[in-house]
Amino acid sequence: MSCHAASATEHRGEVFISSRSSSEESMNVHSYHLRSQRRELLFSFPQKLRKSSYVSASSEYIAATGRDRNDIKLYDRKSKVVSPLQPVGLKVVFSLHFSPDGGLLVTGHDNVKDMIIKYRVSDDGGLDLVWSCDQVAGACGVATDKMGLIYVCGQKNKTIYVLSAEGKV
Repeated sequence: MSCHAASATEHRGEVFISSRSSSEESMNVHSYHLRSQRRELLFSFPQKLRKSSYVSASSEYIAATGRDRNDIKLYDRKSKVVSPLQPVGLKVVFSLHFSPDGGLLVTGHDNVKDMIIKYRVSDDGGLDLVWSCDQVAGACGVATDKMGLIYVCGQKNKTIYVLSAEGKV
């Protein structure tokens, strides 16, 4: 597995890694089980950009920023189906992260402003908008703590924004 242009996340003893293929024409998402030390290719998708694809996992889904960062690839861990999703409200996706309540937090911009948006994965595998916040200049990275606070990296002004679970700054 190639190690350039990669990102990783951990969820309950499993590590999920996205990395470019050796031919650099696609992005691969692998799982690595810490106990058994078993690695498995979960899914792959075409990727033109030479940037990494960000990955996050929940109990039910694995999400990765898609080709050219204008969509999200959502892998259903039960059905093993990958769905390309267009996030409502965003033209470009920078990063994503599953919150403790299973919501998908996505940073990006809509060609006018930077924002973070929280989605809920619907029963049909789509993304339902929960809330959005455009008070995060240069929103790029996102993480949460176990209490539900949301931390957003503001790249433009080198600021860390702390949001409530409801998206209030």
